[in-house]
Formats: sequence, C-alpha cells, structure tokens
Amino acid sequence: MSQHSMLMITPLGIKSSYDSMFKILELNSVLNSKIILDFPFNKEEEINNLYTWCDDYNIKLISILVVCSDRKIWESRFNQRSQDPKPNQLITNLDELEKHYGDLNIVPLEGEIVVNTINSPEDILKQLEVLKF
Repeated sequence: MSQHSMLMITPLGIKSSYDSMFKILELNSVLNSKIILDFPFNKEEEINNLYTWCDDYNIKLISILVVCSDRKIWESRFNQRSQDPKPNQLITNLDELEKHYGDLNIVPLEGEIVVNTINSPEDILKQLEVLKF
C-alpha cells in the first residue's frame, strides 16, 4: 500500500477506512477502470494526500465537493438522521458537527466541482453529466 495512506488524517480516527480506500484504488489502478468513491475528506491535507497518491499511480481524480448552502435544510436533514442513525452516522446534530469540525464552509480546491444539495437530484445529475465519467 502507498505510503500516502499512512499519512492520512482521518475523522474520528477511522484510519482503516482510508487504508481500504487506497487498497481498492491500488487494485483497480491496473484495470483502467472507473470507480466512484464516497469518502469524507474534512481536511485539506486529506484530499491533497489523495491527489498525490493518484498522481503517483497515474490515476485521474475528479473531486466533487458536496455542500448544502441552506442551513435550515441541513438542520432538517440532521433531525431526520437523528431519528434512525446508521452505524457510521456518529454525529446526528448540525451543531455537534460544527463543534467537532469547526468551520463547515469548505473552500473548493482548484478544479473541484461543487454540488449544492439544495438543488434537485435532476439538476445535480445534469450538472455532472458533462463530466463524461
């Protein structure tokens, strides 16, 4: 496994998830396949490590930052989540999330695509169609 996975700073200390992600990427890199990863990168260092790793393995990375620009909608989603949280949903309150991570206004990296979940799923799919995965 790449040394970059060892440098990964993980939220809530879940390093093994990131190790698994890098292993999946490594195994698929020889297949010239296209895969979609749904992993949270809450610190710029984490996504930069992924970009470096992908460069080392000659893998094209398209990064999509998913945001919700309407706090009331976001709070409502957290309230729904709190009714029946999944095992990986350790934080079920937006205020707790903010306390844990600090500023939630993540600035997109250069070239990063921003998807705002206040838009309809149809509009989001239209936005992503042009990427030609």
